[in-house]
Amino acid sequence: MKKTVQKLFLGKSSNGVQAEYNPIQKRIQNIKSIWDNDHEDDNGIEKIFRLLLSSSQLLFPGIYIKYFSRKKGIEYQDLAIDIYILIKVAFPITILIYQWYTIDWVVIVMTYLFLETIFYIPTLIFASDLFSRPRSYRRSMILLFFNYTEIFLSYAVFYSLGDFFKPKIYTLV
Repeated sequence: MKKTVQKLFLGKSSNGVQAEYNPIQKRIQNIKSIWDNDHEDDNGIEKIFRLLLSSSQLLFPGIYIKYFSRKKGIEYQDLAIDIYILIKVAFPITILIYQWYTIDWVVIVMTYLFLETIFYIPTLIFASDLFSRPRSYRRSMILLFFNYTEIFLSYAVFYSLGDFFKPKIYTLV
């Protein structure tokens, strides 16, 4: 039974094979690459935007989950990220079901996780100078789908907060 579960969630074992650089080192190298114009000849607002996106990932837990889980092997790193993303999707659903949107700290935590996703997606597009190709294109698309699901569920929570996000319509009558 253990082998079946392990094969289902981890696939083929890489026997603890790790990438040359850990995720934090790779992120810092990417920031340096953008700063030094190693891959793009950008400047001004474009460079500032790319630096902001790339460095923003150091403010959120996703990169640290990758860092700590990679010590066991690549497949454990992938599994940890999968679980993290599923938790991020489940969190707004839980808030809506139990009506926790009235609890300030819960909404603040959800907003923090929401901002990670909001910054992560454009980082993949605009600031991925040194990112290696994904091991599985389908997995990347599935995770992107879950990221977008998290975004629209978070917006549902924001909408549930009340009149703050609803525009007031004034009439002359």
